[in-house]
Amino acid sequence: MVKRITTKRAASEAEAPEVEDYDDFRELEDALRIDEHALERALRDQPVMFYRVANAYALEISRRDAAKQALQDVEAEADLSVRGRAQRDDQKITEGQIRATVQTDGRVAQAQASLARRSEAVGKLAALKEAFQQRSYALKDLAGLYVANYYTASEHNAASGAVRTRDAAEARARMSEARNARK
Repeated sequence: MVKRITTKRAASEAEAPEVEDYDDFRELEDALRIDEHALERALRDQPVMFYRVANAYALEISRRDAAKQALQDVEAEADLSVRGRAQRDDQKITEGQIRATVQTDGRVAQAQASLARRSEAVGKLAALKEAFQQRSYALKDLAGLYVANYYTASEHNAASGAVRTRDAAEARARMSEARNARK
């Protein structure tokens, strides 16, 4: 008699929601956008958001690994079942036939689909994690622009430019007067 192998992992993997179903995922995806007028908040929140993404990524890798193990368990169970039936019915069956029968088993197909979903989720979270790393670099560059007064109003830039021009003209005039006075 073939002993049926059951795993809690296989059941829990089937119940795990898709990565896009997480409110956190959508929230973090939306948080990739940077408001250049709220750089302080963006810089403050970046490490926390990156941690959340990295944590979700690690969790999803764990789920994917569990789905891989569940697939192996289901394949082994199906293999034992096929061999047991063949032995019980006194049938000669080749390894190729066993593999084909195992691959067409419904439980194996479900476990493969679960693994594919988990792998896709890992990929999406890896992309999100990479995007947050790029966001970090962008924030650094934007902060540098802010410090260099890149985001000041254009009238202010024009006015301060006019003041600098006036100050330079006055300085040149004083220098010219000083040179003329020495002659």
